[in-house]
Amino acid sequence: MRFASYFAITAFIILLFAACGEKTPSAKIETIDGVQHIHNLEIPLYPEKSVTFEEELAINEEDTNGNIILYKPSRITIDSEGNICIFDSQDFSIKVFSPDGTFVKSIGRQGEGPGEFQSIGPMKFFPDGSLLVLDWRTRRTSFFDPKGKFQNSYPWRNNHFECFWITENSLTIDEFIYGEETQLFVKTFDFTGKEIKSIGEFIPRRPKILTEGGMSFAMGIPYTPHSILCADPARELLYHCMNDNYMIEVFDEGGTLIRKLDRPYTPVPYTSEEQQEFRKQADERPDTPFSKMVKDMMLPSIKTITERMLVDDQGNLWVETFEKKKQEESIYLAYDIFNPEGLYEARIWSAIRPQIFKDNKVYTLETDEETGFRTAKRYRVVWKQTE
Repeated sequence: MRFASYFAITAFIILLFAACGEKTPSAKIETIDGVQHIHNLEIPLYPEKSVTFEEELAINEEDTNGNIILYKPSRITIDSEGNICIFDSQDFSIKVFSPDGTFVKSIGRQGEGPGEFQSIGPMKFFPDGSLLVLDWRTRRTSFFDPKGKFQNSYPWRNNHFECFWITENSLTIDEFIYGEETQLFVKTFDFTGKEIKSIGEFIPRRPKILTEGGMSFAMGIPYTPHSILCADPARELLYHCMNDNYMIEVFDEGGTLIRKLDRPYTPVPYTSEEQQEFRKQADERPDTPFSKMVKDMMLPSIKTITERMLVDDQGNLWVETFEKKKQEESIYLAYDIFNPEGLYEARIWSAIRPQIFKDNKVYTLETDEETGFRTAKRYRVVWKQTE
């Protein structure tokens, strides 16, 4: 597997150290009923800092001998040794690569038997290298030992799409309960599927429903308010944003609300051109129920705050907004960075979408616009002072 030539993608962001530049006045902090409220300013504390993502490694479809080893990478995770695990949705296996990109082994295959997959949701490693895998279609959680050998599994009562953190004897995940009104919870379960506790109830995305000919059809309405969730697994903290408002709640591992943080923010407009493009897609299928739903759909005039948040390996919260700009044929997205104390420290523009931070590196899957193939990449994160 080849090492990619170093390629620098520069984005503006603060260094998380007070000694590295001038900072703006601090946020207003108050405690109400035991909950810390952090009212950040519109401008980050260190607006003049920068970070460079230097490409270190690219894992493509072929190994050095020209053998196809990776077809359709769709999920990525990293173990404690820096090994890169990628779910390949072509053959429904998890491909394991060493830190230098060498193919090591495959885990699992397509099927419904023990250790087999129909789809892959989150993959999480235990400190000893054991692997936990959620399968959305077979609706079960499976466990593999450090060598990739199947150990056991348990079925689900409801549906799970995200795993926030794991401990030696439990996992904290979302739970969707479908019915006349879909419910969304975050709960902790043991490794038999028994519920231990509920962290809280949140608001799922509400699709538009059309019943026709005895069948029901569901379609998502763009930029409708719903809960956005992510976690800091190292500290077992859950972050929640009801994304029609720039306010983020922080819950501890027991479900207690401990902090709220906000900042002034002007939402991005949902332009008439973008609305027309959305309706055009339905017009291309005029005889389908989806076309009827779009014609009757009231579209919003502004976008929500975010659809995605993540926490890096330093405990900083990254909020991906809908602000975009084009520079040198690349599309840059805006990220707001909050430190572990909830202070708005930085804003960056990044041409890559970080997926996993580990050991001062970031991992992501990138799609080639011409071929459609996705490449797994690793970047070294270099913080520096802006000139």
